[in-house]
Amino acid sequence: SQGLYLLKKGNFYPLFKYAWESSFTVTNVKLSFVATGVHPMDAERVLKKF
Repeated sequence: SQGLYLLKKGNFYPLFKYAWESSFTVTNVKLSFVATGVHPMDAERVLKKF
């Protein structure tokens, strides 16, 4: 086997949900911004200018 798994329609969502929930954590999202050098806009700072 080459590590391939026969994925049936009924198995997709549970596997996708597990991958999504384990990948998109607050820590991972914050570290992604740091790693790319992109910083989310500070809404409060922008609103104070208007």
